[in-house]
Amino acid sequence: MTEEGDTPVRLLPGLVPVRDSKVTDGPALVIPAAAWSPFIAAVTAGELTA
Repeated sequence: MTEEGDTPVRLLPGLVPVRDSKVTDGPALVIPAAAWSPFIAAVTAGELTA
């Protein structure tokens, strides 16, 4: 595990674990990195609306 601020992050090759930063011992949603990158690009570009 590595430390990102106060939240432990487990490195999983090819996967991105996502969880609520306020519940550091809670469950994580694990997303394939190949799906995460386009999602972040779309958010950054303002392509997603609420």
